[in-house]
Amino acid sequence: MHTTANRDGPNGDGDCSASIYRALRTGFRHFDTAASYGNEASIGKAVKQWTSEGHGNREDLTLTTKWGFSHDPKEEHDADGLLQQSLLHLGVDYIDLMLMHHPHVPPYTLQEAWKKMIVWQKQGKVRSIGVSNFAADHIMQLAHTGTMPAVNEIEFHPYSFSDPQVLKAVATCQELGIAIGAYTTLASLTRKEFQGGPVDEVVRHIAEDQKCTKAQVLLAWARQRTGGGPIVTTASTEKYFQETLDSLKVNLSDEQLGEIDRAGMQSAIRRRYALNVFPNGPVADRMVDGKL
Repeated sequence: MHTTANRDGPNGDGDCSASIYRALRTGFRHFDTAASYGNEASIGKAVKQWTSEGHGNREDLTLTTKWGFSHDPKEEHDADGLLQQSLLHLGVDYIDLMLMHHPHVPPYTLQEAWKKMIVWQKQGKVRSIGVSNFAADHIMQLAHTGTMPAVNEIEFHPYSFSDPQVLKAVATCQELGIAIGAYTTLASLTRKEFQGGPVDEVVRHIAEDQKCTKAQVLLAWARQRTGGGPIVTTASTEKYFQETLDSLKVNLSDEQLGEIDRAGMQSAIRRRYALNVFPNGPVADRMVDGKL
């Protein structure tokens, strides 16, 4: 399953509804957004146009959004208010998948925030609930509530794949039946700190062998390594929409998957975003050899 999350308009005006509408017409049916992205209203606008023109129904779509992230670790979140805001911006009466964007959500404790989401689900305001950027210990804290997340959306690409915290988070989720959602999967192509690394040449050779693009190789790798979890990527043109959808036709051999894994292990840089939560709040900095 592939999703698209355009965070801004083509002119930097915050309205990406035209891109979302094109994605709908191309065939995308799962859209990933967040309160902090500032584009929920754009998705709502595009969905309204798409349905009003008779191309499909709301029930044909999966809409994922998130709450609970701020660059200011002291900012307090109004969980119920943010839910209502998301419903209003998206123009829907329910959300298919609501994620807690980060485990640090003052003024709530982690379990208090999660219990609010359980209530939303029971009320029918959200169909499924999950988390994002959660390490293994965060996941285990939720076990005491009796309700486990449907998905944990984390940074997931060949360089982060061998990071000890990522490995532990993935293993914990797999043990508990929690799907792994992947973001920043195209890091080696789109993030300058990862470009030019050992993964590049391996991916180029595999792309030639598979007769596909390098992006499609990385998307296929993530799909197969997560066991089919949702892959979050961004795009704004029909060309890249179709490239993403066509990656579903690409299947890598065990040998090719292993080649990419081993290449990713050769880099000192593992992750762009940390899974840690420190006393002063969330950290979202580049990590080198596990250190900030």
